[in-house]
Amino acid sequence: MRRRIYLYLALLLLSLVAVGLWFYNSRSWSDAAQHVNLLPPRDQLLELNLVRGQDTLNLVREDGRWREKRTQRQATENSIQTLLDYFQRIEVRFPISGDVTDVVRNLRDSGLQVTLRTPETTQNFILGSNTAGELVLAYNNNYYLVRTAGFARSTIYDLALSVDAWTERSLTIRRPSDLQTIWLMWPNDARNSFCVQVRDSLHVALLDLEQCHELVYDTVRMSAFLYALTTLELDGNADTIRRATQTLLRGAAYLVSLRLLLRGEKDTLAYKLFRAQSVYSSAKRELGYLLVNDTAVRTTPLVSWDAVLTTLGEIKK
Repeated sequence: MRRRIYLYLALLLLSLVAVGLWFYNSRSWSDAAQHVNLLPPRDQLLELNLVRGQDTLNLVREDGRWREKRTQRQATENSIQTLLDYFQRIEVRFPISGDVTDVVRNLRDSGLQVTLRTPETTQNFILGSNTAGELVLAYNNNYYLVRTAGFARSTIYDLALSVDAWTERSLTIRRPSDLQTIWLMWPNDARNSFCVQVRDSLHVALLDLEQCHELVYDTVRMSAFLYALTTLELDGNADTIRRATQTLLRGAAYLVSLRLLLRGEKDTLAYKLFRAQSVYSSAKRELGYLLVNDTAVRTTPLVSWDAVLTTLGEIKK
């Protein structure tokens, strides 16, 4: 009986010790954790540069919109804001002291190098891991074990730096009311080219290309045309298009030309659609090339353009 009492007391003592250790460690974590101010004010950010090994992504903000610098493709706003949220939530657990050789090697081999630029400052830091897989921050020639509240530990390791992962794969038109004016032009066929003005979400006008005469239109055809502009697909292999292809497109016959003026904007967006087979006879029949603002080239499935490739004769009553 006495032996059993001693056993119960021993178990109780061990439990108390375990609880005490847990409380002590929790308090130490809380006391050690502190926010580090890596992120400048978001409205002042002009450039975000990410580098990992041979992969580089450079995003710039102009007129309130983020774009990938080399291709000038519009960046996905949600992806950028999520990354900035991640940087904002970084908390330092404690500094790393002693020999940091392994940490430096890991950061050099697989760390994410981040550069944030504003008109007045440039912020540089590196995020990676140590040999135990813990998140490490290199900042101002110091090294820290860090955590990010609300994000998985693998978030920074899984971050893709390809242009396609960060940019829109559509014409970024969410709804027809985002559009103000649309010009659709068939080469050598002005009679079948036309203009559409979206005056508000309920009022649309169909005009001839010179915008001299307003015409009565087929509402079903018009609805299909406008909504098709919100679902156009741009494929994800734009970065592999050869310069020779871009040169050939400038001398090739295009299928249709499209100009868009978005609501509240001053400059129009210009697109020319080509059948890929008009450039390369061996190309897939369903593939198209889209020349954007006479500079960038994207590939696009022609099937997504079916409702857009309409003529004035088809859309008017």
